[in-house]
Amino acid sequence: MTTVDSAIITPIENLLVQLPMGGSPMGRMMIGATLGGGVAYYLRPLVSFDEAGNPKPFILFDSDNPQAAVFPWWGFIVLPAVALGMFI
Repeated sequence: MTTVDSAIITPIENLLVQLPMGGSPMGRMMIGATLGGGVAYYLRPLVSFDEAGNPKPFILFDSDNPQAAVFPWWGFIVLPAVALGMFI
């Protein structure tokens, strides 16, 4: 675990601490959500967006729709926020 810590976690922590609000877990969550949202809406992956670039409905909330997404568009925002805010 120390190799992973020194090779991956510590450089990410050092980078985040230099950003405004990067020293607190809530600030890191906001940074992760901003980065995740920016990447999702810039790339618009077809897993969660249709060909026109509109978000697909989540299959859990709209199970009758054959075009519903298995991975929701907001997952690209939540996952980096949780990863940076809670695990780093």
